[in-house]
Amino acid sequence: MAAIRRPSGLGANLALLAGSLAASLLVCEVVARILLPAPQLVRIETVEKPDWGRFAKEVTTDEKTIDKVVLFGGPHGVRLRPNTVGTIRNHALSGRDVVIRVNSIGLRSEELGPKEKDEFRVLVLGDSITFGDFLPEEETWCGRLEALAKGRPRRIRFVNAGLPGAGTVEEFSLFQEVKEVVKPDLVLVGMYLNDAQNASEFYAKSLGPPWNRSRFLTWVAARLQLVEKGWFRNSLPGTIDRGWREAFRAGRNLRSGDMFGTRDGFDFEIYNAYLDFGLGWYPKAWEEIGRILESLDRAAKGAGAELAVVLFPVHIQVLGSVDDVRPQESARAICARLKVPFFDTLPGLRADWRARHEKLLFDHCHYTPPGYDLLARETLAWLDAEKLIPPGS
Repeated sequence: MAAIRRPSGLGANLALLAGSLAASLLVCEVVARILLPAPQLVRIETVEKPDWGRFAKEVTTDEKTIDKVVLFGGPHGVRLRPNTVGTIRNHALSGRDVVIRVNSIGLRSEELGPKEKDEFRVLVLGDSITFGDFLPEEETWCGRLEALAKGRPRRIRFVNAGLPGAGTVEEFSLFQEVKEVVKPDLVLVGMYLNDAQNASEFYAKSLGPPWNRSRFLTWVAARLQLVEKGWFRNSLPGTIDRGWREAFRAGRNLRSGDMFGTRDGFDFEIYNAYLDFGLGWYPKAWEEIGRILESLDRAAKGAGAELAVVLFPVHIQVLGSVDDVRPQESARAICARLKVPFFDTLPGLRADWRARHEKLLFDHCHYTPPGYDLLARETLAWLDAEKLIPPGS
C-alpha cells in the first residue's frame, strides 16, 4: 500500500495564504459592490465613414478600455482615434452612459465637410474640460456654445478639439494638423492651470478585462495612481523644476485643513498638486505657456484666424473664500503682451456659486451641466462684447 503524502509545511502555508487572500479579496469585492458605484466601462465601434444619423448605441460591440478611443504616447502626444464611436458606461465622474463620436480628423465632432459661404467656424482647443467625455456632446461647453449661438444671420460652428489631459504644446500640434480641414475663423483656447504639462501626466492607466469588472480592484488602482507619480514626465523636459513648491511653501509647515476657508488649507492643496493645477502658481510654467501661445498666435494668423484665450480656474478658487488669483494675473499678462483677447471665467463662476450654491463642478475642474451652461453663456457674451464672432440679429 502506497504511503499517503502529506503536503509539506511550505506548500501547506502557501495554500493557506492563497486561500486567505482569495477570501479577503472576495469580501472586499462584496463590500465594494455595496458601497461603490459600478466601474466605468467602454464599448467601441469603428466606422468606415462617419454617418452619425445612422448610428445607434446598440450596435457597439467589443468591450475595451478608454485608450481605444483616446490614444496616448504618439509622436505628438495625446490624440483621439479617428472614425470611432465609444460608449462609456457608468462614467466615473457623472455616473452616466456617454457616447463619444470621433470624426475622420480625430475630433469629437460631426463631420465638417466643405466650409459654407455664410459659416463662421470656431476651433476650440483645450483639455478634458473642453473634451467633456463625461457628458453628451450637447451638454458640453462647445455644445452649449453652439446651441446658444443658433439663429444668427451667419451660422457659428464651435468645433470641439479638446484632448484629455492635453497641454498647450499638444494643442498647438493638433492645430497644425487640422487647420487646413477646419479652416477656422477664430481659434479659442480653453486653458487650465496645468497646461504646462502634457497628457502623460494626467492619464490614469486603466485595468483591462476581466479585472476592470471588479469594483474593488478598479478603486484600488485609481487610488494607487493618485499617489504613484514615478512614471510621470514633463512635457518640456528640463524647464519645470519639481522643487519649485518648496519656494512656494516658504518654510511653512503646511497641513491638510479647510481648503475652502483658510490660507494654509488652500496652499496645502497647491503644494500637493505641484505637477497639476498647482503649476498655476509657478511663474516658470507660465513662461513656457507664453512661448507656445506666441507660436500658436502666429500660426493662427497665418491660417487667417484670430486667437483668443479662456482660462478655467481650480475649484478652490470658485468655491472658497481665499482670494488668490495669481494664475489669472499671469495668464492675463501673457495675453496682454501678445495682444490676444483674454477671458477670466473665475469672477462669474464665483459670483454664481455665492448667489445660488448650485453644483457647478464634479471635481476640481470638470463641470456639471449647469456649470457648462453658465460658462457657455458668459463666454458667448464675452465673444460678442469683443466682436470676435458675427453678431446676432
